[in-house]
Amino acid sequence: MLACTLPNIEPEAGDIKEWHEPAPSWAMLHRADIDELKVAERAFARALAAAHRRTTTGSRIQDLKSHFVRLADEWSQETGHISSASDLIGNAKYQQIIQLGWPAIPYLLDDLEHNKRFWFPALAAITGLRPFDSSDASNYQRMTEAWLRWGRRKGLI
Repeated sequence: MLACTLPNIEPEAGDIKEWHEPAPSWAMLHRADIDELKVAERAFARALAAAHRRTTTGSRIQDLKSHFVRLADEWSQETGHISSASDLIGNAKYQQIIQLGWPAIPYLLDDLEHNKRFWFPALAAITGLRPFDSSDASNYQRMTEAWLRWGRRKGLI
């Protein structure tokens, strides 16, 4: 039989203090990371809006706005009698509005604020966001307020 000697694994007096020193709070680090990401997201949204304003000439903005207004009005006329959300969203004009992408967001938000049309699915489809609590999902007023608050925070309206 081989003889082996085990190393001394008994802690020394100073080891215990070091071992039991409080570690940084992961919740605090996590919260700091989240806050940093929020700041970066806001900066990105402002830069995106500024770049869009710089690269979009007045006539292109007017063309996009008039195109959006035309599509939105046609969608309203075609779906005014429809109560099914899936039929409203599935309408070709609604889908064309979604295809306009991010440049249409300010117009969607403005229309939501002034005309109260059903733009929540379009906004979510374009942005990938839902800025309201899930418990508010059936509350039109709270959903509207949340989207408008988000748009103002992002400098889009």
